[in-house]
Amino acid sequence: MSIKKILTKLAPEEIADAYVLPTSLSKEEQKLANQELALARAKRRSELPEAQRLYNSLMLLKDRLEINRKRIPNQS
Repeated sequence: MSIKKILTKLAPEEIADAYVLPTSLSKEEQKLANQELALARAKRRSELPEAQRLYNSLMLLKDRLEINRKRIPNQS
């Protein structure tokens, strides 16, 4: 469906729920948005309990090990 059809046939609430519409940001706006996102992620990470942080780190390590295992051929 084209953007024109979406905007004419659906209510704003339906559009917000169903679609991500592309936007264009200037380099400065993009830089600011990236900084805001980094701050929000850091804040959320800092609020996690220690047990959850450890679990997340272990899952990342597990994924990295699996990826590396697939890249390196068996040397049996």
